[in-house]
Amino acid sequence: MIAWVHLGMLTGLAALAVPIIIHLLRNRRFEQADLGSLRFLRQAVQETTRWRRLRDVLLLFLRLLAIALLVALFARPYFAGAAGQRDRDTETIVLLDASGSMTGRLLGRPLWDTVREVGREIVAKLPDSARTVVAAFADQPALTPDLPDQPAAGAGTDYAAALRWAADRLQASPSRIKEIVLVTDLQRSGLPPQPLPNWPADVTVRLREVPQPGPHNLAVAGVTCLTPFPAAEARFAVQFVCSGTPPPGTLDVSFQIAGREAESRSLPMGTQEAVFSVTQPPVGICRGSVRLASADAWSGDDRLDFAVTLWRPLRLLLVDGHPAPVNQDSGAYFLATALAGARDGAGRAAYILETRNEVAGLEGADAVWLCDVPAIPEAQAKALADAVKRGIGLVVFLGDNADAAALRSLRQAGLLPAAVSARPVPVPETIAEWDITHPVMRAFGGAETGTLRRIVLRDAFELKPDQGSVVLAQLAGGRPALVAGTLDSGRMVLVGNPCSRAWTDWPTERIYLPLMREIAAHVTGLRERSGGLVTRPASIATPGTPGLHEGETLTMVVPDPREVRDERCPEADFRAALGIGPAPEDEHASAGEDTLPPTRERRHEYWRWLALALAGVLLLEGLLSDVPRRRGVTP
Repeated sequence: MIAWVHLGMLTGLAALAVPIIIHLLRNRRFEQADLGSLRFLRQAVQETTRWRRLRDVLLLFLRLLAIALLVALFARPYFAGAAGQRDRDTETIVLLDASGSMTGRLLGRPLWDTVREVGREIVAKLPDSARTVVAAFADQPALTPDLPDQPAAGAGTDYAAALRWAADRLQASPSRIKEIVLVTDLQRSGLPPQPLPNWPADVTVRLREVPQPGPHNLAVAGVTCLTPFPAAEARFAVQFVCSGTPPPGTLDVSFQIAGREAESRSLPMGTQEAVFSVTQPPVGICRGSVRLASADAWSGDDRLDFAVTLWRPLRLLLVDGHPAPVNQDSGAYFLATALAGARDGAGRAAYILETRNEVAGLEGADAVWLCDVPAIPEAQAKALADAVKRGIGLVVFLGDNADAAALRSLRQAGLLPAAVSARPVPVPETIAEWDITHPVMRAFGGAETGTLRRIVLRDAFELKPDQGSVVLAQLAGGRPALVAGTLDSGRMVLVGNPCSRAWTDWPTERIYLPLMREIAAHVTGLRERSGGLVTRPASIATPGTPGLHEGETLTMVVPDPREVRDERCPEADFRAALGIGPAPEDEHASAGEDTLPPTRERRHEYWRWLALALAGVLLLEGLLSDVPRRRGVTP
């Protein structure tokens, strides 16, 4: 069935009368011609009359056809087809908000049940022949042929990720009508900082709002251990969220460590953080829970079970090859100063430093630092190698004492990740390149952390890395400056110059302190130590309520602290923040082509073919008009 976008334009067909009138008037005109001879007059008159009539009829037809095509072009015809065909030209993606905020209750009923009911209602109203995709989303979208029984508790809302996913899917669809129906509570915390760029104009977004569970929400957002290296006391910071319009009164909190008595406090309403202390904390995994006495409709976030790993301070042995009565002249002074500053949130040291003049007392050590140490006896080198194989770290700084001859026993024991030249060579050169993919150098990938190019080495040993070793940094001339390697379970780092100011002024650079700490964290495995505890954020991809989950390893699911902020965003502001355009004019999610606004192109519009036919007709009319007419005669 043929339909028209601008049906009123068909009134322009009245212009068809104009060429007909012109044609009739021209047939009543005669032209006189002078004849020199009347021979063949009858035959010439007959031939001229037949050609003129045929030519005039053709011109009239072409001109009528041109006017009809022009009118039809402006009226924009399209093939409406049957309802089933229109439905097959529609693809709708229904996005259901399954984030943590949907775990609340509204008038005693789970909010997620309302979301599922709205989703089923939308799908039921869509024709069976239409393409329909249903997906749930929180921090990311997930296809859900069967709607889950529960939302993703604790998972944050990311509207941008869900809409980008849906738009990309629709862009690849052959359907003409493309729509997204977003079922959500319009939570402000899930909006991106910037609108989505280049949102496709042919993708319509419709919003179905579900109410929020109440006018306010009180929640335990997270627990942070301030003292991962405690002594006699451990301190924990508990973060709270009071969003919406909180009720008058106090925030009643209960904090408990497993095996200890609970501590209760009444805090002022609106408190964002409180610190709790635990005396004589256990070393290892420390479990606990925080509870709020809250009467809000969102009770799932009023309790949070947590676990943290408490460590003993790591023991580092600094073997100084240049002891001196003045600290600043000592070979290990600047290194010890840099490492002593590594502390936890309460100012407690992460490392216990022991400075000595020989390699001894390795029991209980977590790492050994050789600072320009002279020749080491083979027995000590073997004992050190055995300790490294068991997992302690080793850092070797070269210098005046630590030349190739002095390092022979270390090299034979496999404690050097690179071969060292016989003597140092004058450079002087700066560190030009470093491997930011390695854990030691990962922190120096941005401008905010400083640059290693400020380090100038006046002298340096030439290092030839072993197979399997990694060059962490190299000088401008291409010589390796830092090399990392492993020996069984132990990690090693070789530095081609001293850690003092003997050959360089790098201890005076700000980058020296974080570099030494990154080396210490790498060789001791500080950042990789979980103590049997795995922490991951709540996500729709890995269902699990915030808190502790037993298994092969203890897993702590951390809620997204933004999700508990109960603040609705008006629809106009919501659309502006996402850049998805204003609300559509039509109300139905599966509108046919006949209900689309005139600015939207239909699936089977023929205006392109009409424009091509009109151009062809005008061309033929022009060619036929230019054919010389044979003159008529009057007897």
